[in-house]
Amino acid sequence: MKRLADVVLSELQLLQDSLTNYKKAYYLSDRSFDFWYDLQYIYVELNMYEKAQRLLEQCQFKVSQLDLSFLEDYLVISLEILYNCNKFKQMQPLLKILDTHFSDNEKLSDMKETLESEVSEYHE
Repeated sequence: MKRLADVVLSELQLLQDSLTNYKKAYYLSDRSFDFWYDLQYIYVELNMYEKAQRLLEQCQFKVSQLDLSFLEDYLVISLEILYNCNKFKQMQPLLKILDTHFSDNEKLSDMKETLESEVSEYHE
């Protein structure tokens, strides 16, 4: 029977391998949202928020041209990255978009409330 530590190490190695593959795919791609999101997802899973923030700043697609389902994904992962990098001021425009386009989505509304609470505590 495998020990828990062995399983965790195995899973971590799979994530590292995925990171290598997603980075290669992203840099060889047209850097569209799909490739960007996949790489961001791996960065977030590995708690590599600084790298994720750099990639967030370098996105080469137009957020305004994303359809609503992609916009939702963009907002969620971007807010998570910015939150974990303590970039509360940069979160404000994204929270406004969230409020404008997804006010009826309970999960996103709860997330927005939590983030706004955290951000307001930071500014006090």
